[in-house]
Amino acid sequence: MGLIGDARPTQLYLEAIPIRPLRVYAMEALAKIKDVEVLRPHKELFDRLRTDRDGLVAYNAGLIADKLEALAGTEVIGQEGKDEDE
Repeated sequence: MGLIGDARPTQLYLEAIPIRPLRVYAMEALAKIKDVEVLRPHKELFDRLRTDRDGLVAYNAGLIADKLEALAGTEVIGQEGKDEDE
């Protein structure tokens, strides 16, 4: 389901990360989730996984962390614009 961008099995994928044979598949599925906001509570995990020994895990963790940072940046800019309008 994660391969099509569905966020419902997010918790299952997060629980599969410590299991070595499933780790790459779980990270790839998490990286394809379209609603990235469901991953925001786990941002610290993805920041730690950026330095993982497995290149695919590190790459996908970096993608997710970058998406979350980009969304946080657009929210700040959006809020600043609202304050100026008031």
